[in-house]
Amino acid sequence: MNAMSIGFYVVAGLLAVWLLCWMIRFAFSLRRRSKLKRWAKSRGLAYRWFCDDDMRERYPEFKVLQPHSYQYARAEMHGWIDGYFVKCFDYYHSRWTSNRHEGIYLEQYFPLGVVIVELAFPFEPMRIRPKALSDRVGWTDGWEGVEFELNEFNRMFEVRSSHRRFAFDVIHPEAMELLQASPPFILDFQKRRLMLYRCKKFRLEDFEAAVTLAMKLLDQVPEYLREEQEDAAHADD
Repeated sequence: MNAMSIGFYVVAGLLAVWLLCWMIRFAFSLRRRSKLKRWAKSRGLAYRWFCDDDMRERYPEFKVLQPHSYQYARAEMHGWIDGYFVKCFDYYHSRWTSNRHEGIYLEQYFPLGVVIVELAFPFEPMRIRPKALSDRVGWTDGWEGVEFELNEFNRMFEVRSSHRRFAFDVIHPEAMELLQASPPFILDFQKRRLMLYRCKKFRLEDFEAAVTLAMKLLDQVPEYLREEQEDAAHADD
């Protein structure tokens, strides 16, 4: 067997391995897509699988969706849950990275799992980040860090808000217990919207856990705070 024949079989083998890997990945993608569709139906949500590149224009207040050269969303699920309009989706964005020594520029893609809830009353801007999770946006808003009486909560979470009193009113002892007992998500409150996300693709269980956490946390917001926020919003109008 000559060198040319050996090279042919090596290339053919590599192509076969690549094709097999692609088929396995595609099969897992179809399986996940089917699971998400069934979950959306069980939750009363509409489901559609397509490439949507308008998310950063629709949600300009969320910085994690913004600073990228290219972005798109897939597996969008939307509808009403417990009186709140909810949108869930996979989000993919790209960033250019460089190697200064070799002068090489690469476009790398990063996935995010996202749940956005339209709020029934306005919130003050606030972020709650479990310290175990990374956040590529970082804390660049100039908001003040908020420390709570429960040291265990402070060790687990970083909270920043433009309004300290509002943060204390929302994150009361029952809310702390809920956040500590729930799977970790970064929570970004921006006026009339709440986004829960991680810097990785969600599994089906993650979508369910994020929606459940959002509903329970919002239900625990004190009634007096809802009324104060609504009155302040009307006064501004």
